[in-house]
Amino acid sequence: MGRHRAIRPPPSRRRRSGRATERNPETVSERRWAELALSESEERYRRLFEASLDAIVLTDDSGIYLDANEAAAALFGIPRKRLIGMSADDLRLDAGPEVAERHQSYLASGRDAGEFPFRRPDGSPRIAQYTAVRLGPNLHQSIIRDITAEREAGSRLRASLAEKEVLLKEIHHRVKNNLQVIASMLRLQSEQIADARVRDLFLESQRRVRAMALVHERLYQAPDLARIDLGAYVRTLVADLLRAYRVVAGNVAVRTEVNVPGIDVDQAMALGLILNELIVNCLKHAFPPGQPGSIMIGGSRGPSGALILSVRDDGAGLPADLDPARSPSMGLQIVNALAAQVGGTLSWRRSPGTAVTLIVPDRTT
Repeated sequence: MGRHRAIRPPPSRRRRSGRATERNPETVSERRWAELALSESEERYRRLFEASLDAIVLTDDSGIYLDANEAAAALFGIPRKRLIGMSADDLRLDAGPEVAERHQSYLASGRDAGEFPFRRPDGSPRIAQYTAVRLGPNLHQSIIRDITAEREAGSRLRASLAEKEVLLKEIHHRVKNNLQVIASMLRLQSEQIADARVRDLFLESQRRVRAMALVHERLYQAPDLARIDLGAYVRTLVADLLRAYRVVAGNVAVRTEVNVPGIDVDQAMALGLILNELIVNCLKHAFPPGQPGSIMIGGSRGPSGALILSVRDDGAGLPADLDPARSPSMGLQIVNALAAQVGGTLSWRRSPGTAVTLIVPDRTT
């Protein structure tokens, strides 16, 4: 940076119309200071202009390059002397009505930012990001940066992500198929068992495996491979169980009001198995043969984000001597274990009918 020096010009005389007049020293000094300040400002701008790693160009209202630094010449691949005098339209590949309209809007506002494609003399396509500002009448400055590498990296990342999504979908599809094979094997095995109680145990295991397979089926079909819509899953699970228990469920109406769109895989698996056990318990034990009844399944998010899941029926209710938290029943043991796994709290209401509520705190808070 240059140093300011005090300017004290000596008194001088000049002749005007034959008469000698003395200059005002203060006026001369102020003018000289202004000239020096302007010169130093211009020199500082020129140094910044030339040293900038980003391309800087000066244009007029019509887009003609009035000046450009070496970074601009390197960006466009055109010698600086040749670049000056060219039009921006000669370089950009996005010429059209929209570009012309945007240019007119910029002339009105004096500021703009965006991107444009261009092609270097060697034929390579590039993408540039720019900011433009009006410096004065018929004078504009644009700072331009080549973002081609960033865009190509982004494209590669998106392609890689798309490939991984395809692979993950395939994994869910294969897991679902394998679980369905296991469920089918359990069903076939149950057909060879004469003991009705043992056969029921096999069929219950089959339905548990089927409930797990449904999670992977929903994930395979969902756009988000990490989360599923719990409401859609519950509707599919209910339809599956009603088909399995069609003999006892003929007079039972099942209604679902579940509005929880985003459940992660681990939580969905646990909740699916919990619901499977609770719904099966209602279908098997809540209603005497031939008695009509109803089951209500609800799911929502509380004010704090906690998941509230409930299964209610208007059937016979729980036996008075049954403690759901300490029951030897395999199904209730699964319900209690999985509720603890997801950090949830279970509550039971015995009459009228039976109501089970599971509250799972929001793990993101």
